[in-house]
Amino acid sequence: MKINKSDYQKYDFLARVAWAYYIEELTQDKIAELYDIPRIKVQRMLKEASDKKMVTMSICNPFCNILSCEKELVKKYGILDSVVVPTVTSRVYNDLTMAAAMYLERKWISKIKLLGIGGGRTLSYLPNAFETVTQKSGGRKPAVVSLTGILAQDAAMSSMDNAQQVAQAMGSTFYGVWSPGLAQTEEEFHVLINQKSIRDSLTLANSAALKVVSIGTIEDNYNGPVLGEKRIGDMDYWKLKQGNVVGELLAHFFDKDGNIIENSITKRSIVIDIPTKHGKVVAISGGINKLDAIRGALKGHLVDVLITDYDTCIALLKDENE
Repeated sequence: MKINKSDYQKYDFLARVAWAYYIEELTQDKIAELYDIPRIKVQRMLKEASDKKMVTMSICNPFCNILSCEKELVKKYGILDSVVVPTVTSRVYNDLTMAAAMYLERKWISKIKLLGIGGGRTLSYLPNAFETVTQKSGGRKPAVVSLTGILAQDAAMSSMDNAQQVAQAMGSTFYGVWSPGLAQTEEEFHVLINQKSIRDSLTLANSAALKVVSIGTIEDNYNGPVLGEKRIGDMDYWKLKQGNVVGELLAHFFDKDGNIIENSITKRSIVIDIPTKHGKVVAISGGINKLDAIRGALKGHLVDVLITDYDTCIALLKDENE
């Protein structure tokens, strides 16, 4: 079956509904509840999937048969959900964030009042994805809040201000944490965090029902921004390496088992709590170069939903020593 790229969202949803009915043997009522759609729509989608020859002896996703991989990932790491996209290195950021926008629109957006968005290169592609998906859907949209300080050191807006751009794409209200993401010193951090407006903004961000983040490596942050335009310095980098750090979530660094490692960077960062005390964390991250970091976040139960690519998923399902 030849499918245009523009039809991916439609056919992906058809495949998921068909999989739930024929492979997982869920009732139509259960599928309707799972995807928050009327039962009559489930019936129509099953018929359409059959008419389009998507259902034969197995479920045929026209892009890649990856649904079983998603289920295995959920089972192995005990997470709430996963979404896997075909691995195409040249467009991995676009594909991951488009899949994320489709997933969030389908399962979460209409159910929550506040959506938190983090920073980073991967999430900088999310506003365009939301703009594309939102144009095809209606309904109420949640407010959007940044999960980190969104100002650069010179008080200009950070180039990594993904949250405000997502809010604009969705036509939603935006709440920002109006401070630098990373203070120069711990003393400056305490001055900033003691300002009521910043403290209240972080409290709001921590209360978000859904928090969308990306998983980084310390090499990522050494060579690029950790928060906004600020990079990890040489001394901090080597201290993290000596502490066996493999990954990072919003300036919270962790080892291969997901244990949070105390460090001077986190103590200077204007960010939400990780692990989170409220809501769910959706991580968008792919690439074999991030395998140890993603696995650590999963093992430490730092994320509830993972959106990744097929090659990375297969590697995560293997034993660590393979």
